Amino acid sequence: MVRHPFIGGPLLKTSFLPHKLQQRSDRVMKIDNPKAYDKINKSYSKESAKVSDKSVLPKQGEVVKGEIVDLQHNNIKIRLTDGQIIDAKMTEAFEFFIGQKLEFLVKESDATQMLLKPLLEEGVATIDKLIQILQNAGLSTSKENMDVVSKLIENHMPIDKETLLKVIPYTKQFNNTDVEQLLFLVKNNIPITMDSIEQLTKMMNGENKMVQSLAILSDDLSLLFKDALGSEIARLLLKDNPISNRVYDYILNQVVSYDQALGTAIGRNETTPLSEVQTSIEIPQQTIQQLHKDIPLNMVLSQKEMQILEDELNNALKAEIKNIKLVVENKTISEVFKELKQLDISSVLKDKMKEVLVTKMTYALFSKELFINKEQLESPEKLNQFYKNLHEKVINILELDTKSQEGKIEKEAHQIKSAIEFMGELNQKFNYVQLPMLLGDKLLHSELYVLNDKRKLKGTKGTLTALVRLDLINLGHLDIYITKADKNVTIQFYTENEEKNTLIENKLFGIHNQLGKLGFKVLGINVMKKEKDFNITDDFLKKKDETIHEVKRYTFDMRV
Repeated sequence: MVRHPFIGGPLLKTSFLPHKLQQRSDRVMKIDNPKAYDKINKSYSKESAKVSDKSVLPKQGEVVKGEIVDLQHNNIKIRLTDGQIIDAKMTEAFEFFIGQKLEFLVKESDATQMLLKPLLEEGVATIDKLIQILQNAGLSTSKENMDVVSKLIENHMPIDKETLLKVIPYTKQFNNTDVEQLLFLVKNNIPITMDSIEQLTKMMNGENKMVQSLAILSDDLSLLFKDALGSEIARLLLKDNPISNRVYDYILNQVVSYDQALGTAIGRNETTPLSEVQTSIEIPQQTIQQLHKDIPLNMVLSQKEMQILEDELNNALKAEIKNIKLVVENKTISEVFKELKQLDISSVLKDKMKEVLVTKMTYALFSKELFINKEQLESPEKLNQFYKNLHEKVINILELDTKSQEGKIEKEAHQIKSAIEFMGELNQKFNYVQLPMLLGDKLLHSELYVLNDKRKLKGTKGTLTALVRLDLINLGHLDIYITKADKNVTIQFYTENEEKNTLIENKLFGIHNQLGKLGFKVLGINVMKKEKDFNITDDFLKKKDETIHEVKRYTFDMRV
């Protein structure tokens, strides 16, 4: 709803130094060095513009009349009754509209500056203004259209004909979408599609967890080891990692050997020798030699993953044999397959246990390619390359015929693609990145928000404030605010309850030392129970410029 005008609104400020963008003043429109009003062309701010000596300056206490001739965000252009134009910057929200005629009280007037205060009528209904705006644009004066104009005004967006003709059709096309969401996308030059709307909705609701789609995709792909499509997708995912590619081929060849006894072997293409693979990855000679022999299971699975595999195999085995227990630790892949083949159990159970073994191994291989690892967190460049590679991989998957899998693979690949593309668009003006991580054998959802205005993050050094949000198995949700100025950092942990505080406090000394080794000076580090949750919409997406710390540098040291 549009707020009603009020008497005695904040002062507006403008000035007479042409084309020089200045800082915002406290509720004034200021005109510096005002010899006279002439046709002024300048940026909308506190101090600017050159004028001629033709007119007489109004004195303090006088009232001048003008018409709003242009609105761009907080910038306003006023044509006075003598035809001269003043550019100014609004310091608070007004429901001005192009064509509106106003009176301004001259609060101060001398040789150095002039302060103008808009005189607004209190309690005047805005419906007539909305109708006039729509009529000027040649648009229907329907309630829906008036609501759009009201929202544009509330969001400090232009209400000229061009903007209305751009926005209103979107409200018809996406009539089930909140107008505020559409305006956010328009305001930030993000293409309006069903995908971008869905991603924005998920973000606002705190449901944008790419880690879930990546885990589901890895899981679904691990079930395709018998399928030609699965083999093709595996090659796409593993193509940049010749070691994983070779291990995957080795696993499937073991499956072929295992299945031959049942007459269900699948065909395999010949693989390129590892020594002939062109790659930027440095492969130790010992690894190359090992890959030409039998491959240890611990080259694919972590210690915990092997324990989970062993438990699942033995639980399945209990259905037919109670007194035998398989041990996979310190075994090679072929040794585990051989033990399965030698078990005196039904072929159905053997097949089931084989699938458990293969899916665990292939899932581990795929997840290492689809999730961020510790090394990729070291710098923004490595993180950018990770997302570039991931985007390319999911596009390649989408280009394959995945319909035979009931659309599940296509659905998750599309979700990942949309999430990456939305992040890319959002980062033109905001600083936000999801961090779907695989640390050891644990999947971790994390998000990084840099809370400074990106438009100001250029040039010189300054204070940078970031929020890292983590979902941890033992600690639950954790918010970490990091303030960084050069090498000085201050860290504040916020937990969900007091019980978690102790767990974090026991780690603070180690965190302090680790940051010191990385060259950072910790000015403060403590833990508190979170009283108020971080609201993505209010505290980030709609954060007003004046409430954001003004800094000049963007690169956030990922090591922190």
